[in-house]
Amino acid sequence: MASAAVAWGLRQCGVDVLLQETVSNGDLNSFSIWIRANEVRRTISPNAVWWYRPSYPIVPLNVEQSDIDFVKREWVAYHQCVVRDLLNKSAFWVNPLDNAFVSENKAYQLHIANKAQMQVLPTLISTDYKDIISFARKHKEIIFKPFTPHLWITQKSFVAASVAASPGILDLKTFNAEIASLCPAIYQKKIDACADIRITVIGNHYFGVRIEAVHPLIRSTPGMWRQFFGSRGVKLSVYLVSSSLRKKIRTYMNAMGIVYCAFDFIEDSIGTLHFLEGNQSGQFLPCELALPELPMLAAFVAMLFASSKTFDYDSIASRISLEKFIASVDTQEISKGTKLSPEYISRE
Repeated sequence: MASAAVAWGLRQCGVDVLLQETVSNGDLNSFSIWIRANEVRRTISPNAVWWYRPSYPIVPLNVEQSDIDFVKREWVAYHQCVVRDLLNKSAFWVNPLDNAFVSENKAYQLHIANKAQMQVLPTLISTDYKDIISFARKHKEIIFKPFTPHLWITQKSFVAASVAASPGILDLKTFNAEIASLCPAIYQKKIDACADIRITVIGNHYFGVRIEAVHPLIRSTPGMWRQFFGSRGVKLSVYLVSSSLRKKIRTYMNAMGIVYCAFDFIEDSIGTLHFLEGNQSGQFLPCELALPELPMLAAFVAMLFASSKTFDYDSIASRISLEKFIASVDTQEISKGTKLSPEYISRE
């Protein structure tokens, strides 16, 4: 939905928008770069680019089986040429591609958060059973966290079920050296949480959401309550971001070289926020869906329209919102929009 909503908002501002799933279909399928002495010319020359959860090119269906590997490599190489060429053009990127790649590194996130003087939970990243057990004994209860989200789909009869790789308390009774060595993971000290805090930074604007678990099963997984947005198991409210926290977040984002990020924190019983992660491609629409008073879609659209991290969205907030977007299009169109990534957004 995010891509479709942002495209709709930009069109409301009179902007020409190009949505592109991969470079192997759509308008970029016929994208060209002319390179001559002292001259580079392109089919498309965007003012702003939102590179949102990109996918690799899709091999055309009419390619012979024996040619698939070759054609796939060619499309990937072409994909890299297009991306690098667009990077060289002075467009505004959300986020700059090289910086976005680095900022996804979990260990580096914790390092930068420390340098920005945020509170970081004691953390171990390891496959060493002895180190993990020693860490667990020191901190009594620890949380196991995967590096990336994943979903396994199983099917019994005609019913499909899913099992997600998500954080949980490490069970030392069943944990052993073989399990530890099978797959690396992140281990963190468990703390008693009062709330999860999601702070989304769009350019120079900050939007905070406080998430409190009201269901006992949800309360057992602190740091992941944001997964239950929209359910009756959590209570959501607007969180005011203090000036001191803004300063720390800005230090973090400047160090990463990014203009958009969704931060997750745990708030303990005395009100201290503990940094969990900074997701440079984190979703923002669920926050506005739950709390319409947060004009996040308007802010994101205004940032791309201005092609700058410094902008004002007051002039468009009255006509651009998630509620108005949903009312303006049918369910089928919204469903199509969820499949469009990355987004190339251009303005004449």
